[in-house]
This record gives sequence, structure tokens and C-alpha cells, in this order.
Amino acid sequence: MRASARIKSKRSPAKPTLHLIPTSAETLALPITRPGDTPPNPRYAWVPLLVLALILAGMATPFLVARHHHSVMEKNQNAVIDALREYAILQNQLFEQRGHYASDFAELGGEWAKVSDISAPTPTEFSGYNFKKFTARSAADATGGVNSFLDKTGRLSGGFALMAVPAHYGFTGCFTFFISSADGNKLYYFDMGVKTDTGARLIADYYIPPGARVFGENTAH
Repeated sequence: MRASARIKSKRSPAKPTLHLIPTSAETLALPITRPGDTPPNPRYAWVPLLVLALILAGMATPFLVARHHHSVMEKNQNAVIDALREYAILQNQLFEQRGHYASDFAELGGEWAKVSDISAPTPTEFSGYNFKKFTARSAADATGGVNSFLDKTGRLSGGFALMAVPAHYGFTGCFTFFISSADGNKLYYFDMGVKTDTGARLIADYYIPPGARVFGENTAH
């Protein structure tokens, strides 16, 4: 009898092992949540962004407030400059018609008729400014003593002068403005400081402080 042939069993090739949890010799590119770990909670992910936004807003607020404040004062001062120029034009027109200037705002008509001088109980505030008119020029500005603008009849025939003062220094404006026929209708401006209102009320006759500059020119008084 023939020797039975030995049959070698064929083993299937070993299958690769897939590790769902990395072994000590393996690392993953991205972390994964393992069984039993606390799952990530995105509910408060916005908190750091909110804190950062608040910090940036706090840093920017003083700059924005200062910028707005500056723009308000600039707008007020530009409006007053236009008003003073209009005042000079109307005064010169009135002089050509009547031979004298207006000693009262009401004589100019229009919006000027509603203006009350800074010396009035309730002075008019226009774009953050008060107005003060004068009937004489100070000896410090005029040669040979005080130069009155009034003639013998009491009319304002010798000239006119007007000053615009910030109603609230540092908030509505910083510069005080001056205009007069005695200076050829030149517009001067000067920063009189924190006591602007008190100082302006004490000025009895038209006076341009030393150092005042001519608007639109690089010259000082």
C-alpha cells in the first residue's frame, strides 16, 4: 500500500492589525476623545473673544472720544469764523447806506437780531460761542489813548468791533476771535486759557492780546 501522502495545510496569510487606540510606540496627528474622557464643550468658546473685544474697545474709547470732541470744537470754531465775517460784511453795507455802523445787533436784522451780548442776563450762545461788541478801542491797541467809535451824536460812525468767546472753554471751543473795522476787518484768534469767560467779561474796550494770530495768515499781532 502506498504511503499516504502528507498534505500540508495551507494557512491564510496574517491579516494586518488595526489599532483603534494608539500603543506606546504610536502617536496620532490629532488628539481623539477616548472612552471615559470629558467631551469638549463649545458653549463658552465665545468668552475669550468677548474679553478680547472688550479690551480693544476700552483701549479705543479714549481716542474716539477725543477725536469726536476735537471735531465738535472745530465745527463750532469754523461756524463762528463764518459768522464774524458775515457780521463785518453787514456792518460795512449798513455804513454805506446810513453813514454809521450798527450799535445794536437788532439793527443788522436777520438772525443777528436775535443775538444778545455776553453782558446780557441771558447771552445768546451760537455754536458754543458768545458775542461781545465794543464801542471803543483800548489804549493798548490805539495810538493816543482810547479811540471811541461813537461820534458826538452817539452814533457808531468811527468803526465797529466784535469778539466771539467760547461759552464753555475746552468743550465748545478754545480760541477767542476778534474782528474790527479798525484792523481792516482782519480776523484774529487767540487762546486765552481756562479763565477765558472771566477775562472776556472784564474787557471794557476792544483789545487784541499780544500774540494773537491773523486767521489765514502766518502773522501775529
